Amino acid sequence: MSTENGQQEERRSARRNQLSLIMIGVGMVALAAAAVLFVLSMGGEKLYSGPETATAFGEVFVDDFAPQPSATPAAIPPSTAAIDRIVIPKFGVDAPVIVLGLDEDNVMESPDEPCDAGWYDFTSRPGSGSNAVFSGHVDWFNLGSSGCKCDKAGGCGGAGPAVFWNLKDLEQDDLIEVRLQDGTVYQYRVIARTQVDPDTADIGKIVGPTEREVITLITCGGQFDFEARHYSERVIVRAERVLDESGVVAPSASTAP
Repeated sequence: MSTENGQQEERRSARRNQLSLIMIGVGMVALAAAAVLFVLSMGGEKLYSGPETATAFGEVFVDDFAPQPSATPAAIPPSTAAIDRIVIPKFGVDAPVIVLGLDEDNVMESPDEPCDAGWYDFTSRPGSGSNAVFSGHVDWFNLGSSGCKCDKAGGCGGAGPAVFWNLKDLEQDDLIEVRLQDGTVYQYRVIARTQVDPDTADIGKIVGPTEREVITLITCGGQFDFEARHYSERVIVRAERVLDESGVVAPSASTAP
């Protein structure tokens, strides 16, 4: 081989090596990008809706929702004890209940904590013969797969299921219990479940008084908007109070976990 041919071969070999390094670099960048996307998708960020979005129906006017006489007479005089917990035995939910109202813009407040349920003080009290309305979050940024059983300081990883995660999976006749601090237990069975657009929903039909004694549970649902950090819909579950033949409150059929 001549000196000139040897030099040409060396230049071709150098170019091949350079091209190989470039391709390896491109591959590493693509791999890194894929890894970032994987972390973002698996980290739970796509789930978390934020603390203000469990209800978010817009303005509510309390005067429109004054309690009305119920067509279902109370079995016994309703207890005035504070609401303590809401229990959904099917999914192992046993959550503390806090009292919520309207903010300064007449918008329904949302629970500040992922594993609390909120009862709205402008709606009926459980046992009083009308519509008692509760809300709770569907997910939260650091609960991880443990959900509300997460007991680690700082959380259990990415986003995970909050108190009303399973609301969308409740079916007709599923049991829900509302427990008061004096030991009173009111039982309800699911009669309806739907999803609504919060911008067009008839809020009066959701949180307003009813002729029959019911509870209404609200959480987020539908598609998640990454930019707005909001879900597109709200899941609404309605359950009617259970009374036995003598008109006395039905005894609890479950034991709190």
